Amino acid sequence: MTLLLGGLVGLGGLANNLELLALRAAGFSPRRIAWPALQVGILLGLLVFVLQTYGIPLWEAQAAQLRSKATVDNALGGEDEAFWTRTGDSVVHVGQVLFGRSPQNIEIYQLDASGNLTGILQATSADLLEQDRWQLRDVRHTDFSDSAPAEQRLDTLEWQSGLSPDEIARLLTPIEALAPADLVRYISYLEANRLD
Repeated sequence: MTLLLGGLVGLGGLANNLELLALRAAGFSPRRIAWPALQVGILLGLLVFVLQTYGIPLWEAQAAQLRSKATVDNALGGEDEAFWTRTGDSVVHVGQVLFGRSPQNIEIYQLDASGNLTGILQATSADLLEQDRWQLRDVRHTDFSDSAPAEQRLDTLEWQSGLSPDEIARLLTPIEALAPADLVRYISYLEANRLD
């Protein structure tokens, strides 16, 4: 916008002083007069595209890692890194993500096909084993499928999450800072999980 306004003000100044008329009288075509402003516009447009695609997402990821490290070092609790999402037939709440890869304070609400609650998994932390598998630690599983809720405690439990480290990073990154390719993948993830 600044470039456009600057170009218009510059060309307007040339027109007010009859310099455009002098350039036309000297044999310059309108295309040749506009070409320098167009070149600068194309160059700045490419620069903005490259920054939006590569620079800003990289810097946002580095900022998130620094913020996560500062949270751990200062024991501030990391409320800004909490998120809710849906994956398959489960609604997931993660209270904090350490170093962008270690979910903490996890609650998983398991739903049946009609949306009724069938169980709750609560874990203090998780290790990301593979692309979408989590090793939950210090697990409390409450099963609501029978008439009376049954609670079970486990040291570890492997859970097929549907959330890869890249998807967690996209959930933690502000939407306006996502690269166009990441934004497309994020939209696809939301649509696949019936989220807005």
